[in-house]
Amino acid sequence: MYIRRLLPADAHAYRALRLAALADSPTSFMPTVEEELTTLTPTELERRLAPDGPNQVLGAFDNDALVGIVGLLHDQRRKLAHKMLVVGVFVAAAARGQGYAKALMQEAIRTARETTGVRQLLLNVRTDNLPAKALYTHLGFIAYGCEPDAILVNGQFYDEEMAILRL
Repeated sequence: MYIRRLLPADAHAYRALRLAALADSPTSFMPTVEEELTTLTPTELERRLAPDGPNQVLGAFDNDALVGIVGLLHDQRRKLAHKMLVVGVFVAAAARGQGYAKALMQEAIRTARETTGVRQLLLNVRTDNLPAKALYTHLGFIAYGCEPDAILVNGQFYDEEMAILRL
């Protein structure tokens, strides 16, 4: 297992895993598969995986296979540059239970700590996603609020908890 920042050369594997994530866990991601097929254009992929961009996607690999991803969004506006947001955490079903999610999150935390000016890492997680909540708590994230009915999927609402890790 190894974790590294994804680059444009990883675009095909990233797109495939991202689409698998949306299909596998529709209540954990904002776009639908159909929306992502429309918006995840080659230009958008290039932007997400740009090696010099403020945002980044980290990938977990089993040998050469991409099995997990996590995104880090870093708003460059002065009033918000002290924060990074964790988005799109996903590990392929066949790789779950092997420590990939923990390794991805540890690398995300390390990356945030090494980013000049970043003082806190934020994330949202469905309130009923107990394994993810347990991992985030174990890593030091503290819940600071809940958004009721944050996500609507197939007529069902899901609440989201907001959590912070002060760096």
